[in-house]
Amino acid sequence: MATNREILILGASGGLGTALASGFADLDAVGTTRSGIGATIAVDVGDEVALRGVIETVAPRYILYAAGIADPDACERDPDLSKRVNLDGLGHVLRHARAQGSRVLYYSTDYVFGSAGEYDEHARTSPLQTYGRHKRQAEQLLLGFDAAHLVLRLPLLFGATVPGRDFVTSTAQALREGRPLRRDERRRYPVSVDHVVVVTRRLIADPELESGGIFHVEGSDGISKSEWACYIAGLLRIEPRFDPAPAPAPLAPRPDGARLRSLHPELCASAPGELWRRTREIVAAS
Repeated sequence: MATNREILILGASGGLGTALASGFADLDAVGTTRSGIGATIAVDVGDEVALRGVIETVAPRYILYAAGIADPDACERDPDLSKRVNLDGLGHVLRHARAQGSRVLYYSTDYVFGSAGEYDEHARTSPLQTYGRHKRQAEQLLLGFDAAHLVLRLPLLFGATVPGRDFVTSTAQALREGRPLRRDERRRYPVSVDHVVVVTRRLIADPELESGGIFHVEGSDGISKSEWACYIAGLLRIEPRFDPAPAPAPLAPRPDGARLRSLHPELCASAPGELWRRTREIVAAS
């Protein structure tokens, strides 16, 4: 028997998925994880038969596809696994969402762009690695299925409560333990997972967005991870120590200085200074 829930969150144990599950706790939402931890439903997005059963049982109004492998190097090492989770799983969802009349929101990435510059939702994509290519293919698949579905492209995220998934808490721990930090001078425009939850709620609640499409979550504050680490060190009053050896080259090439700009800043842009405010709050709580 269908339960006709409002929201189904796929991948509710990841850094973003955990924030979504918490941020939608006041609504009729249910999450899935591979192991079924806590109150979540156990399902692997690569298992179409099992996924179909979940979608038919829950019969959600919205499906938030937060499942995926977000580590570009892991995707480069195992492109088949990347395709299975980041792309094929979405195809399974779309086929069975249609039968339930569910709208799908897919979380994508700024890695669909490959060079420095500012990119709005109409900009041409040019991914450099397996991860970005699978994400771009997933976007095309989703919008080809139904133009009412939504793509939300994200920059670097922070503020996750899952251990080891958050730059701020990981850096603060390394500083307290006196471990050397790796330099990373690439320019980024991070946003907190809490802001992504806010944007998601705005999008699915807006009656004027029945046409769906692509939306960019826009970070207002630019920074490199090295600069960010120094700011965190300042909050802790600890002198940062960087490893003098150069960081090993990543397996998957990364874009440097690619910034997401939104044509809908009232819905999607973070407030100036949010990066600093949330960093202070996270460090104080860590």
